[in-house]
Formats: sequence, structure tokens, C-alpha cells
Amino acid sequence: MSLDTELRELFGRDDETPWPGEATAYDRFLRRRARRARAVAAATGLVLVALLAGAVLVPRLRPSPVVPVAPAPTKVRVESQGFELRLPSGWKVDRELMGTHAPAAGETFPATSIGVPQPAVVGLVLTPRSGKPPGASITITTDVNERLDYSQVQGGSRRADGREYRYHRGSGPGDVGRYAVMWPDWCHLGMTCQRSAWPRILLVTGSAPSDHDQVRQIMKRIVGALRPITNSRRPPPPPTVPARTKVLLGTGGSGRTAWEARIEPLGGNSGFSIRFPWLQKHGKKGQGMHWESLEPQDIQLQGTWTLMDCLSWWSPGSGVMLSGLARREVASVRFELEGRAPATVPTFGRDKGLPWVAYVSPTVPTGSRIRRVVALDDAGREVGEEHAFQGDRLCGPI
Repeated sequence: MSLDTELRELFGRDDETPWPGEATAYDRFLRRRARRARAVAAATGLVLVALLAGAVLVPRLRPSPVVPVAPAPTKVRVESQGFELRLPSGWKVDRELMGTHAPAAGETFPATSIGVPQPAVVGLVLTPRSGKPPGASITITTDVNERLDYSQVQGGSRRADGREYRYHRGSGPGDVGRYAVMWPDWCHLGMTCQRSAWPRILLVTGSAPSDHDQVRQIMKRIVGALRPITNSRRPPPPPTVPARTKVLLGTGGSGRTAWEARIEPLGGNSGFSIRFPWLQKHGKKGQGMHWESLEPQDIQLQGTWTLMDCLSWWSPGSGVMLSGLARREVASVRFELEGRAPATVPTFGRDKGLPWVAYVSPTVPTGSRIRRVVALDDAGREVGEEHAFQGDRLCGPI
């Protein structure tokens, strides 16, 4: 039964007498139901409008995407000056100091010709992140414009690695002072060692209008935190052999200038020798052998270590022979002569289980000058050089 029928029956009566309002009761009900339906529809519409508005507004209220900010570096490197530093807490790199740097053989910063000065970072200026103390800064660089001799830092304190340092008091109101740290140039393995007459000094200099003690403490902390890299890192000790080592490396030549290259002891020391059998047999007692004590450090740093023998002294017109030892990775050695074409020879003795190989030059005319003895690897790249005999004429008159 429908709701309308039930209502009609409810309002129906047995007698014919209507009660007040009975005639219009059902019509009033219908009108109320219509108003209620309109109200529900209106409320539903408002809810939908609110939801739609929310859908539009919510994206606008979302926060913008967070762009990650790279953290400030905590460790900086100045390769041309050979130091690395973990920055002290609360301090930052304000700027880099630019200068020129002449790279040694094998250095990769910057990629350029050996010895040609190139722009490079030569120091750093640090400042406090908070700006306090105001006007404070610490500069780290080397003695580019001034030369400090060893006596100015001798007698000072020592870092954990044994490097000496000394504090120099400031000379004015804003001058906190400076620490001078012994920071020598160490030669890379396989490079010519270009040691300067003056040692390199690393300078940590502070300035601040006030709070000198605070800045000085940071400076001292920096002195202890500096680490050697690149051309300030000590190379490992070069390989060597026991003093009793006795090995025939190779033979060559013929007749009076036949030779034998050996590693053999003499006087309790291990050395490299060139023996000349003919001269040993026909010469005076003790002749026919050139022996020199091994110099492993020179071999490692230069790549080659060269001896000279004047063959013309017992075999006129035979000229000069150059021989020596090279690091194991040296495949050939080139002899560059003034005014003559260079001569290149392979190394030998690699199968003898030693840390070096040997080489012997073709005969060189008496009076020649050697510009360089160059070590080459398998690809023909230079891996070392030696400026042998300082450009003197080889084997002058007897």
C-alpha cells in the first residue's frame, strides 16, 4: 500500500462530519513534503559546492616542493699547494686565492705541459658562518711572496706527523698573527725532483678587530687539521735488495768493449757494476770493473740512474758507454744528446726478480753532452727523466 493511500485511510472517518482542517490536511502534508524535498536538495547542493571548492583550494594550499640544498663542503683541497683541510665547525670558505703553479711531471692539475705556469688555486680565505667575531678571517696559503728560512720555524712545536710549526705574534690591532708550518715539496714517484733552495712554508694567518684569542684557537686547530696531499705527501720508501744479492743482469758488446751488467756486493754494500772481461784479463790489477753503491731513492724518483764508462781510455776510438738501472715499469730508455739524434735502447733483466731493470747505451762519441736520460713505458710515454752529468762533456782527454 502506498503512503498516499495509508494517509487517506488515516484521515477517513465513519461519520460524515469533518473535523476542523480535515478537508485541507492532506494538501498541507503534500506542500510540507515538497518544501522538505527542496530544502534537502539545497543542502545537498551546498555540500557539493563546498566539496568542489575544497578540491580547487586544496592544491593551492599545499606547500611548494622542497628543493634540496647541497650541504656546504666540510673538506677542501688545494692540490697545487699540497694540502687538504676539514673545515673547523662554524667556519666556511669565503673565497679562493688564485695564482700560478708550475706542475711537475705526472701532475694532473691543471692538464698542461710540464713546468708551464698555469692559473691555479693557491690558498683559501675562511670566515665565520655567523659573522661573529665580526670582521674575522683566516687565510691559508704558502710563502708565495716572502721567503722564510728554516731558522724562523725551528724550535717551534710539532704536529702529530712531526712537521714543525711556529706562531708569530700579530703586529697591529687587527693582526691576530700567523702560524708557519713546515710543508716541503715532496717529489712524486717517477718524477724529477725539482727541490727549491728554500723550503715551502704553509702560512695560517688570522685577522680580526677583536676576539683575537678565539680566532687564534681556530688557527691552531687548523694547523693540526691540515693534511698533506699530492706534492706534499711523502712517497713510500723505495724498494731495495739485501746487501748479499748477486745477480747477472745481462751481457753485450764484443772484443775489448764486451760488458757484463751485475748486481753484486762490495764492502758489505749492494751495488750495480759493469764488468769488462777483456780489461780484467789484460789490464792492471783492479781494472775492468766499475761498481757503485745502489741509490734506490734516485732510481725511484728519477726513473733512471746512470753511470758512465770511458771505453776510449783502453780501446781508442770506442767512445763512451752509459749504463744503469731503471724502475721495473720502464720499457726503454732514451738518451738525448746535444746536437745529435737521440738514441733509444730497451731495458733488460726483468726476469731476475729484482725491483729494477738495467740498460746500456750504444757507444756515444767522446766529448758529447747529455741533455736528458728519459725513462719510457710500454706505450712510449715519459715516466721519468734524469739530467745526468750536469751537461758536462763526457770523458775528456786522459
